[in-house]
Amino acid sequence: MGREHHDAAEPTNGGKGAAAAHWVKRKYRQRQETPEHVRRLIDRQRQHLGAALADLNTNWCKTGHWIWWALPTSTLGRGEPPPATYVTAETGMQLARFAPPEWRQTLESIAWLLARKPLGQVLPAIDHPRVQEFVLLWEAVTVDYWLRDTLRTLRHALPPPFGGNGGFDDGESAGDDQGSSGPGGASRSWRRQWRWRNRKNEPRA
Repeated sequence: MGREHHDAAEPTNGGKGAAAAHWVKRKYRQRQETPEHVRRLIDRQRQHLGAALADLNTNWCKTGHWIWWALPTSTLGRGEPPPATYVTAETGMQLARFAPPEWRQTLESIAWLLARKPLGQVLPAIDHPRVQEFVLLWEAVTVDYWLRDTLRTLRHALPPPFGGNGGFDDGESAGDDQGSSGPGGASRSWRRQWRWRNRKNEPRA
């Protein structure tokens, strides 16, 4: 009886293995069918967004040159190293499906900072038009909850009439609930939170 039961279970295990293999092949085929401009953008994200995270972790603002891959839009970046990358509302879903985890981490890190500091203290003014275009484009794409939350934060950080300016003026720091203000207008308490939240993203030797 025990042997018969064991033999009957084997096709089930084999079926699970076949289903898993089919899923892997399907994902690979979908990746290969992704348009060339989206694959190029994904490759750039893999190459550069780790450095973007390190930039945000170290400086609590953007100082490097990586905005084109963190906030991709349909507009080609004038300063982006060629070949330039872009995404459209039609191909946004494919980017969201295959983008590396660093993309989400970078966007959520920007949003986390914008919940505590005004836009001008997180991203330079030259990037603000791209922030607005990014929000407009991606609000037209069906995306996961985390990106919807990020878009809401970005929109609120933009100045009126498009956004809500995040409740700050350009010279103001985050609210008193973040603790006493430290160097650069940032509180010591949220700096500790920021380090703790991003320990997993820090570069490793």
